[in-house]
Amino acid sequence: MRELKLLVGVSFRQMLHTFATGQGKKRNVTVAGAMGLMAFLALYISGLYSWMMGGLLQEAGVVDFLIPVMTLLAVAVSLVFTFFAASGIVFGGKDTDLILSMPVSAFAVMLSRMSALYLENLLFVGLWMIPTGAAGFVFGGRTDPLYFLRLALAILFVPFLPSLLASLGGYAIAWASARMKRRALVSNLISILLFLGLIIGCMQINRIGTLLLEHEEEARRLFMTWLLPIGLLGMGMEGNWAALAGSLGLCVLPFLAATWLFSTRYQKILSSLQSRLVRTDYRLTKVGARGPFEAMVKKEVGRLFSTTAYLLNAGMGVFLLLAAGIWMAVARDQIAPLVSIAGHDAADPVVLGCMAFLLTTVYPSAVSISLEGRTIWLLKEAPLKPSALFGAKACLNLILAWPATLVFTALSAFALEMAPARAACMALSGLALSGFLAVAGLALNLHFPKLDCDNDTVVIKQSASAMIACFGSIILVALSAGLYVLVGNRIGMEAFCLAMTALFAVSGLVLWKILMQKGPSRLEAL
Repeated sequence: MRELKLLVGVSFRQMLHTFATGQGKKRNVTVAGAMGLMAFLALYISGLYSWMMGGLLQEAGVVDFLIPVMTLLAVAVSLVFTFFAASGIVFGGKDTDLILSMPVSAFAVMLSRMSALYLENLLFVGLWMIPTGAAGFVFGGRTDPLYFLRLALAILFVPFLPSLLASLGGYAIAWASARMKRRALVSNLISILLFLGLIIGCMQINRIGTLLLEHEEEARRLFMTWLLPIGLLGMGMEGNWAALAGSLGLCVLPFLAATWLFSTRYQKILSSLQSRLVRTDYRLTKVGARGPFEAMVKKEVGRLFSTTAYLLNAGMGVFLLLAAGIWMAVARDQIAPLVSIAGHDAADPVVLGCMAFLLTTVYPSAVSISLEGRTIWLLKEAPLKPSALFGAKACLNLILAWPATLVFTALSAFALEMAPARAACMALSGLALSGFLAVAGLALNLHFPKLDCDNDTVVIKQSASAMIACFGSIILVALSAGLYVLVGNRIGMEAFCLAMTALFAVSGLVLWKILMQKGPSRLEAL
């Protein structure tokens, strides 16, 4: 037990370490800032949805469904955040062989790794459940003080659900990678399929609201079958302690069972992942590149498509953007009546906002320097001009975002019958936004590098530069949307898009110039 406590403590410190940058006070500030940002998002989103949904469900007479529905949303959102981190956190630690060589059981090591996932989910899900519980207390007209004890138990046990589901996905990816020759290709395909399944599952949550209003009995049956742990939790929050105990057991017992099953194969999977196939077909060939810049771009693209977590986290917005465009084109006949009712002046800005939001999730430049890790000295010693080095890393963003922006704009313009001039202006604003985010992400990574992480996954998902780039971009888009609400109707969408294009383009060029002046010295200091 003592060894397990020590290993869990190590996992907890490793989680905090991923948020840290710099030394001393700066290190503490980055940890507090990253966790504070996650806390704000969880509390704000949950609070907004809980109070809106609480009022609607209270009017419909099904307010007892508030906590189950919001808990389901918490599990889904947390799962999206940790799904692709599981493979790296659980199966990608560089010190795992050293720990396994110590006199500790494989189950204890595996449980400590799974605890890292649990702690991350506890931070988000636990904070999410606080506004949900408050809304349930107010709208449900509760007076039982033990309600808050039940809420505390739910906060502690519900995070086991997304941790279990994320670990199963991570195990599938690691298992396939350990047995296939083309590991990167197979991992990418499996990850994309799992991700699509996750998105489809999350989209089905929208049906629950309709079921509650139109087919209450069917909704109750759903929560007592496929969603049994959450359904029992809802009954438990109403005062049924037996149902609450059953819900908590269904959260933690499968988690422990999966941990034990993984531990029986843990060392074999790790050995397979770290092994290298013996090849006899090596040939001395030339690497085709016209210059240092092209060579660096090929290197960056190769790393992106050979690292599953990198591709599906830093480039997730590209897949969603293309999927959204294709869906709009296919469902054109279904969208047309909605557009005719709302009008282009209402529908087109919504499409623009969705495109901008998805572009904020494309952030490879914000982690590309950190991914160099302890081999950063190779770039520092290479005979590369700063423009070639930084340009190649920023260019990776553009390779992903620009084609997706143009395809999405064309498909959405076709689906909505948008005016060509408006579609062109929308595309220009998307291109300019992507260019600015590429340069800004690179500048952030230079300022908040993370070169000593145990695996690439924590750099991509949890490092300070990644979180600031992703969430900061979302705030930027939100501010732009607010600006459109204030002035968009006065100047028109085309003029607004052109103004934002000029703003992002000029800001990007100014930031690029600063990067060329101060970036080399900053890189040399790493």
